Amino acid sequence: MKHLYISIILLLVTTTLRAAGYCSLTIKVESPSGKVTEARVVVEEENGQRTERTTRQGVAEFCGLGINPVSVTVGSAYCNQVIVRNVGLEWNKPRKVSVLYDEAACQGESLPVAACTFLLRFVDSKRVPIDAVVFDEQKPFAQSHHADEYGRIFVRIAARQELSGIGLANGYKPAQINIPCISKNYVLEQMVILQKSGQQ
Repeated sequence: MKHLYISIILLLVTTTLRAAGYCSLTIKVESPSGKVTEARVVVEEENGQRTERTTRQGVAEFCGLGINPVSVTVGSAYCNQVIVRNVGLEWNKPRKVSVLYDEAACQGESLPVAACTFLLRFVDSKRVPIDAVVFDEQKPFAQSHHADEYGRIFVRIAARQELSGIGLANGYKPAQINIPCISKNYVLEQMVILQKSGQQ
């Protein structure tokens, strides 16, 4: 019975010491006129780990980062891309960064796109490549693509079309993929994270 009491006390102490969840970094993207802007945001950690998000109502959150500085990239490499380096992070202190991104100027200056090149990189929740992936393309053509040993699938489509389909792998939940062929997606590398079946 004494050992049982000790175990309960240790469990309570461990639970108390566990840090409350917090979001490491929030990026707010605005146009020069102050309007919220939808854009692709990539955060790169010192170890090379890259996490990509698309802003929603001008905001993208990156909640599972460490304490080392990171680099933040907003927008396409082909026009007005913004890079913020050495963004400092601290444990249990949420960091917010505002970025001005003039996407409207790119839309007016972009040259016509004849075709888009997409590289899909399929990984699991630990960013380990999944090689046994099939991308079941639905649009613009009904066909199947098989990943290489590093979980990569290379696809090209014509301008003004949309790549649409489902990523499939045994033991993982299907992932819907939709990418339009527009100027800012002329050359696009996208990481697709597949969740194991049974995970919430």
